[in-house]
Amino acid sequence: MIMGGGYNGWGYKSVYRDADGELRLRSHLKPPLSAPVEERDRHYATNVAADLAVGFIEKHRDDRAPYFLEVATYGPHSQLNAAYPNSPQFPSAFADRAPAGDPTGGNCGLNACGDLTLDDLVGYADPREDNVPTYLDDDGTTSPAPPWRTNPVSLTDTQALTRYRDRARMVQSIDRLIARVRAAAGDDAYIVLTADNGFHLGQHQLNGGKGTPYDSDSRVPLIVVGPDVVPGQRRQFVNNIDLAPTFEDLAGLRSPRYRSGQSFADSLTRVRARGAEYAFFEHTYAKSQPGEVDTDQGSGGTIDIIPSFIAVRSERGLLARFDLDLSWDGTDYAYELYRYDVPWEDRNVFAEDHDKRWVRDLVRRIERWDGCQPAECRAATR
Repeated sequence: MIMGGGYNGWGYKSVYRDADGELRLRSHLKPPLSAPVEERDRHYATNVAADLAVGFIEKHRDDRAPYFLEVATYGPHSQLNAAYPNSPQFPSAFADRAPAGDPTGGNCGLNACGDLTLDDLVGYADPREDNVPTYLDDDGTTSPAPPWRTNPVSLTDTQALTRYRDRARMVQSIDRLIARVRAAAGDDAYIVLTADNGFHLGQHQLNGGKGTPYDSDSRVPLIVVGPDVVPGQRRQFVNNIDLAPTFEDLAGLRSPRYRSGQSFADSLTRVRARGAEYAFFEHTYAKSQPGEVDTDQGSGGTIDIIPSFIAVRSERGLLARFDLDLSWDGTDYAYELYRYDVPWEDRNVFAEDHDKRWVRDLVRRIERWDGCQPAECRAATR
């Protein structure tokens, strides 16, 4: 396991077990900037993670019992402290970087870096006046609630475009890691690619960061390959809490009853298998402290302006119930609703749609899910 210094790309520690099974720390010193690119990139955190992953697979792939390996890269997260002078906020491997003076150069994968523009960031710089949350009053009527998006807009177009392209450059080393892992694991292994969160970069006039319920932050890829997996898209909804019971299912194990998630293994071989029709997610407000990961410049430093919320996503739209009371013991609920018959969450329509049947259903499901027991949590997704 690579420790938190891996955010910077170079100069970090990793954990390993010695011959006696004791946990030890290993230092990964950064090469001098004068070292050849190949030498510097050999010590890049993502490349070291790839080496460790392949070594684990080669050790265990012939075991009789199934093995499990999680590979969690620090990219494309921003650095906390620059490993080298003039390091970009999102530091890719040196081999993927743009040459000096050419912001459109470098390796962005299948697309040329110069073809990546702010138009790709759907909702970039959209006015946020029509995203203000809405109260649902006791008599069933609605009224405006105070806005919670109050941060000054400090992200410039140049910064946004640079960070967008640099994040694409960071992903290239992750792609190479995936290729190495797939080759080492072989065809009889299930490989699951997903992410813990997305990233907003100027949408809703929010600076760079994460933690909101919007698609930019909460909707992430889920790709599975492996024995008998039928190619093609699935229509069911999956949460990250569904991963553990799915892995247990694939390994022939019974999931413990305390799991709030549910296996989607059946859908890997049956495209039309029934699955969840709703996805829930939540965020708990907490005041960030100086030096914490998500107060860094690359993450916008604004995660602690996002109130606590519970959100539910269906095929028709996204409903988020924000708690605008930031105290520990009070609540002040207000709603944001976004329909999916438009390309992204451009306008809160809760005031006009709150009494529609499908919206009332989403409100009830949030109430059911709030504090639910595991079986109740699973039932709320159907």
